[in-house]
Amino acid sequence: GGGGGVVFISGHTPGTAGSGGGGAGGSWNTGTSAISSATAGTVNTGGGGGSGQTGGAGVVILAYPTSSITATGGEKTSRSDGQFVHTFNTSGTLTVGGPTFHTIAPADHFKVVTYTGNGGTQSITGVGFNPDFVWVKNRNTAGNPHEMADIVRGVNYTLNSNSSNAQYNNLSYQFNSFNADGFTVIDDSAGNYGVNGNGETYVAWCWKAGGSLNTFNINGTGYGSAGAAGLATGTDTPTGASVNTKAGFSVIKLTANSTTNSNRTVAHGLGVKPSFVLFRRTSNSAWFVWSAGLTTENNYLYLQDTYGVGALTQNANIWGNQSFTSQHISWRNSYTFSPNEELIAYVWADIDGYQKTGVYTGTGGALTVTTGFQPRFVMIKRTDSSGQWVMLDEPRGSGDNRLYADSNSEEHTGQGESFTSTGFRPRQTTTNDTNTSGGNYIYFAIA
Repeated sequence: GGGGGVVFISGHTPGTAGSGGGGAGGSWNTGTSAISSATAGTVNTGGGGGSGQTGGAGVVILAYPTSSITATGGEKTSRSDGQFVHTFNTSGTLTVGGPTFHTIAPADHFKVVTYTGNGGTQSITGVGFNPDFVWVKNRNTAGNPHEMADIVRGVNYTLNSNSSNAQYNNLSYQFNSFNADGFTVIDDSAGNYGVNGNGETYVAWCWKAGGSLNTFNINGTGYGSAGAAGLATGTDTPTGASVNTKAGFSVIKLTANSTTNSNRTVAHGLGVKPSFVLFRRTSNSAWFVWSAGLTTENNYLYLQDTYGVGALTQNANIWGNQSFTSQHISWRNSYTFSPNEELIAYVWADIDGYQKTGVYTGTGGALTVTTGFQPRFVMIKRTDSSGQWVMLDEPRGSGDNRLYADSNSEEHTGQGESFTSTGFRPRQTTTNDTNTSGGNYIYFAIA
């Protein structure tokens, strides 16, 4: 759309912007000898700017059959006719490889969206798929917890990453449904900012698992809409599961076996060893975190706290003195969890070009961490000392704006982190943060 023209005669209307992203025209102000009220062209439309304002950037879209080549760059999705699609809303590079090069389309499985609450019922769109796990945080008002819902427990049941409180079910101000292109939130409680407070700003991290699959066959095949294999037998049987082997993500619910003081296992369904696991009771419970980046199999962290590994009492009984495997995660009844309690696990595995758990050592100065892809999301935790769970993502400022998984604080802006085409840069600092000199850190990144 073309930009609107300027008007020099008092009382006359500036030129109207052309449809398709054109900017509004302006009026000549004789007092200031300048044009007022003109607007730029709408971004990502190619629209012309009004009255000398900047035109809107365009969009480049590249598509190709998935059987021919694969590539990285831009936002990569797939479509029903068997094509990969790369959308560039900013400058970038399409890196092309053979048919087995980065065959996953990240935006088909994980998306970050931001929105403003309206205090009533609102459908949040732009996710691009029907999510199975949604994690929302209020950005602008302190004191509001992280809200986490999934398809296996039911979208109305919410847990808080920054708290050991039991899950709760309040239909008046939580998630209402998961939908084909996002989710619906509701808030009819004055002053409550849960996930849709009027005028409040939010970020939602959205994952695709295997859909609503609360029944399944142990050792069966063809389990899950995302092509997951049947779950291998463990000592305990899931009571609900949603599994996406292609993207390395599953949600597993179970009731802990009644046997006390015993090592237990449950299938996670991914077929490869996990790299990052969040595990807890749905009643009052700490969040136990396991990461492939920790120094030994029996190390753990708490998601709701800032403790480092060294501040926790390490004991082989945390994970049942057993290694996590391509089939199972483990724990010990009466130590990590009590018998007969409902448990929920969120399980991720590394996928080349899409998802990675790693480690790095802080320098206190310039540092670039290589993931092998341009991140959309990164979470960082110091492990040798206390430190917060730092959450960064591209829509909130390409890594420059922080939230903390262990805290109900508001967003902290301009923190100095940044994303690159192949990784991220922790900020340069000498404090106990994301880059203390000699500090040990783990990270979890998604393309």
